Amino acid sequence: MPISEQYEIVVADDDTDDQYLIREAIQQSGIKHNVTAVYNGLQLLDLLRCKGIYKDAEPRRPDLIILDLNMPVLEGSAALENIKSDQSLKDIPVYILSTSTHSVDIEKCKNLGANQFYPKPYQFGKLKAIIEDMIS
Repeated sequence: MPISEQYEIVVADDDTDDQYLIREAIQQSGIKHNVTAVYNGLQLLDLLRCKGIYKDAEPRRPDLIILDLNMPVLEGSAALENIKSDQSLKDIPVYILSTSTHSVDIEKCKNLGANQFYPKPYQFGKLKAIIEDMIS
């Protein structure tokens, strides 16, 4: 997508501090964006399908989803599997950003169709570089 257009980004992460840092990295990357944050995989699926608390929301199709794995209610890998098995959603790019570095988690996400798996960095500059990589 050309940098002059606005990116619709959904961040699915139950940690509000991580949501804040991701938003800040997106902001500092200088791209035009609209970020919607959800706190678990079920909220993500409801947002994408205009169900539950989003039943009256305007349908939107994000340009990318940043997805954490370890969330309550419905974990990230289950949400990823739902997205990639849904014909109307499967082409949305999904990037995993997780504290997990287990090879089993990484392989599972790749097999389910994640575009990329990134371990959550401890340095803001590295997070910003990851966000820029996702968008490029």
